[in-house]
Amino acid sequence: MFKISFRCTFLSDVVLNSQSATEGVQPSLSYVPGSNFLGMAARKLYCDEQLSEEQKRDIFHRGVVTFGDAHIEVKEHRAYKVPASWFYKKGKSFTDDEVYVHHKVPSKYLNKMIGDGTQLKQSREGYFICHAGKGKQVSINKQFSLKSAYDADKRKSKDSQMYGYEALEAGTRWQFTITSENREYLELMIDALKGDQQLGRSRTAQYGWVYISEIGSITEAKKHEDVTGVVSIYAASDWALVDRLSNPIYKPTLEIFNLPEGSEILWDKSQIRTRVYTLWNGKRATRDLSRMVIEKGSVLVVKTNGSWTDHPHRVGCFTSEGLGEYLVNPFFLDSCQNDMGLRDLDFVLDDEDKKNSCLPLHFVNQEAKKNTMLKSYLDRRKRRRDAAVIIQQVAMKFKRQHHGIYKEVSSSQWGSIRSYALSTNDKSELWNMLFKENGKKSSEVGYLVHGVVTQDLWEQRRRAVTLKKAIENSFDEYLPQEKTFNSEAVVKCVEKIAALMQKG
Repeated sequence: MFKISFRCTFLSDVVLNSQSATEGVQPSLSYVPGSNFLGMAARKLYCDEQLSEEQKRDIFHRGVVTFGDAHIEVKEHRAYKVPASWFYKKGKSFTDDEVYVHHKVPSKYLNKMIGDGTQLKQSREGYFICHAGKGKQVSINKQFSLKSAYDADKRKSKDSQMYGYEALEAGTRWQFTITSENREYLELMIDALKGDQQLGRSRTAQYGWVYISEIGSITEAKKHEDVTGVVSIYAASDWALVDRLSNPIYKPTLEIFNLPEGSEILWDKSQIRTRVYTLWNGKRATRDLSRMVIEKGSVLVVKTNGSWTDHPHRVGCFTSEGLGEYLVNPFFLDSCQNDMGLRDLDFVLDDEDKKNSCLPLHFVNQEAKKNTMLKSYLDRRKRRRDAAVIIQQVAMKFKRQHHGIYKEVSSSQWGSIRSYALSTNDKSELWNMLFKENGKKSSEVGYLVHGVVTQDLWEQRRRAVTLKKAIENSFDEYLPQEKTFNSEAVVKCVEKIAALMQKG
């Protein structure tokens, strides 16, 4: 099994609703589902004629390639959902020192705390990272915007059509991993995903602009270690589990995890949280079937009968979209300070850490490798302005050198030449409009060689030859050194010359 990690930088706010409903308050997700990256890859690769139908089925339909969820990144460390097995005293938070790992706490000590009136509260929301033996809470900033639908006919906001968007903040960085047994497929993913992409809802408005880059190179994915005894299984992503008849279930079974026969799931130690949601299928413009999933952060505790060696890569359905990821005995659930189940992980909080999930604007531009829409627009605008200056200089030089031979040409003829130049951006097409001699119809003959009067006028004093030579040579003799004109610039230059000559 091979893997490659990517970094997704939000260059604008991103709307990722937790439900596909359009009415009522719709909170945003705190992660980016892997199905979004699968869709990005499909948008580019599904029309690639170099890929066979078999390869496309492998990548997008058979689960050979797995697109993981993207979680917020802080100081190059991926964040994890707070495990549901962390319990803290009411009025405190999971970042305090006195946090208990539920399945590690002896029953008699739990009963004692209840008898003393101590109330423990389950950790349900929030993300954290672990670095250098310390834990740090991650703040996922969100922005709320109130919008209104627009009535194009009346040129005003539609009545009773106001709605709100909760969006993940621009400047944040997110990390996700793609895995596959086929290394070539991962190389295809790099080419398909790198660069500017669109993500989430309202992509045609102000939302959804992101930049994706790979982290490192393709490496071999680590396998789960063989374990025995009491094992904690942490849901690193949602699990969509089904029974033998493909009916969705909320109760995991030993067969799903390939656990040894005779093993036992300790339900009194496990913490399972569930939810139901419905996806919107943008390709078919309709809702998919509702999904019943076990939420990420849930913890399943199992007592194995012997060594657990046959670990599935992921569990359940929709694994290609990021579901079914799990960790076995993660250190934030496995180690405790004492026999009372007190968590052995100190949290550090300071002002810098509260801000480090959001990047300053200048860093966002660097992260996008200076390939932003604004910079591209400004670069194009500067190139056009510079080209316009050179075109003006060439046209003025042409007029100064040849004004004398074109005195007899009327303003109306120059106006017609300018109209032809305005109707095309191709030099060859303009040349045919002006100088083409052979045509089945009179309308197919060039303007300057059509009609006796016009033809005689332009043959005198080599007027047609001079203009024709300049167009054929792309005005090289009039250009500054080391400057060249492309086809469009030649046409623009003819337009400018005609406008100057028309004025006299």
